[in-house]
Amino acid sequence: MLLYDVVPTNICKFIPKEVSMNIYAKSGDQVVFLYPDNGYSYDERNAKKHLKVGQVYTVDRTEVGGSHTDVYLQEIPSVAFNSVHFEDYIENPLLPAA
Repeated sequence: MLLYDVVPTNICKFIPKEVSMNIYAKSGDQVVFLYPDNGYSYDERNAKKHLKVGQVYTVDRTEVGGSHTDVYLQEIPSVAFNSVHFEDYIENPLLPAA
């Protein structure tokens, strides 16, 4: 579930359309690949080669840099992706925790 799926439409207009992932995500956090055209041309080619738009992935680790953040995914551990391609995945924010 994405942020826009759970926030009322009258509030969504105040949220930037390209919400990025938390660059300090921890191992096990989930992100969804939504923005294949973001980043530099190398980032775009790399992401489109390995990832599927709308697919949820599990963060292995992030490496925060001065101008961008590399995201390593558990599903593809040896490849770094630019954080601008992802949004945090929210599984079920309206239900109480189990």
